[in-house]
Amino acid sequence: VAGLVDRSVTNSSSLAVSSQNSEFASTGQWVLHNGSIVVQVTSDTVAGEIYTFAFSLTNVECVRPASTVSIKATPICFRWTEMTTDPSSAAALAHLSDIYEAQLEYASPMMILSPSFIVYEIYQETPFAGEENTIHLKLVTNVDLLVGTKIVVSNLLNATSQNSTINITETGNGIFMLSGVWNQAASTLQMELDGTMSAGANNSLSFKLMNPACPQSAVLVTIDADFGSCFTSVEASPRSKASLLLNVAHGTDIEASPLHIRTPAWTLQAINGSNDLPCQDSLMTVRLQANVPITAGSLITIAGLKDSRTLDGSISVSCSALGITSGIFSQGPGVLLILSDQKIGAWQSFTCEFTLINPSTVA
Repeated sequence: VAGLVDRSVTNSSSLAVSSQNSEFASTGQWVLHNGSIVVQVTSDTVAGEIYTFAFSLTNVECVRPASTVSIKATPICFRWTEMTTDPSSAAALAHLSDIYEAQLEYASPMMILSPSFIVYEIYQETPFAGEENTIHLKLVTNVDLLVGTKIVVSNLLNATSQNSTINITETGNGIFMLSGVWNQAASTLQMELDGTMSAGANNSLSFKLMNPACPQSAVLVTIDADFGSCFTSVEASPRSKASLLLNVAHGTDIEASPLHIRTPAWTLQAINGSNDLPCQDSLMTVRLQANVPITAGSLITIAGLKDSRTLDGSISVSCSALGITSGIFSQGPGVLLILSDQKIGAWQSFTCEFTLINPSTVA
C-alpha cells in the first residue's frame, strides 16, 4: 500500500498491523520515501470475500488534502490500483466520533485539517484612560490543545502592567495556569494550559491591564497557540455591546472593543460671578461635568480670569467633590490651578466656589 505521505515514522520502523481473523502478519515494513507499507498474507484468502487490516501513522503537522493511495499484490501480478474511500459508510463516521464536528470526508487517508480557533471573541469593561481594565476572552478550538500549550494574546498596544505576571481568571473549565507572562515591550500576554482545551468546548477567561494613558481607537488583538508549526492565528472578534461595559455612564457599543479609550470632554463648563462692581469681591461659582472620571491628582486649570486685583498665591476654594479647600491663583495670566484630591466619576457634575477681587475698570 503506497502514497501514505508521512514524515513522523522512521524508515527502519516496522508497523504493527491488526486484521480481523489474522489473515495478515502482525507487522509490516514501513518505507518512508514513498509512504508505503508492505504486509505479508499469512493465510489463503477467498475470491469475493472482503478482508481488512489496519495500522497507525502519525499525521503531518500542517493542513493538506487527502492522499491518493494505491495498492498492489505480488507475486500474483496485481497491478497498482487506486484505492477508494466510501464517505457514506456509517462505520467511517463512527471511526471519527472523537473529532469535533466530524464530516464523513474526514475519513479520507492523510487528510489534515487546519488547526485553529473557531471562536475567538474579546471585549473590555472600561474605556477610560489610565484606569484598570478587565479584558474578557472566549475561545473555542477545532482540535484538542494539550497541557503545556502556550496561547499568546498579541497587539495589546499601549496597555501596561506593573508586574510581569498577570492573574488569569476563568469561568468554568479551569484549564489555564493561574497567571500569564506579560511582555511590556511586545504588548503580549502569554498563557499556558494546565489541562486539555478540548475541541468544541467553550473557554471563558479574563485578565486585568492598565489602560493606555491617552485616547485611542480599538486595537486588533491577535491570538495564537504554539500547537505545531501550522496552527492558524486569528484576529480576535470584538463583542461591541455597550451592555458589556461595567458601570460606564453613556457607554457606546464601540467602547466595549479592546483598548478603545474614550476621548475626554467637558459636558458642562459654566462659571458665574456674584458681583459686577469694580474692585469688589465676587464669588465665582464653577459648575463642571466630564464624560470621563476625574482621578485623584488631576490638575484642573481655569484660565481667562485676567485683570483681577487678587494677588498671586493660595486662595480659598470650596470644592468638596474634589476634596480640596484651596487653589493657586496667578494674577498676571489670570489662571487658577486646582489639584483634585479624590476621584469623581464620569458624568458626575460638581461645583467649586472661590472669591476674586473684580478688576478696577469696567471691561
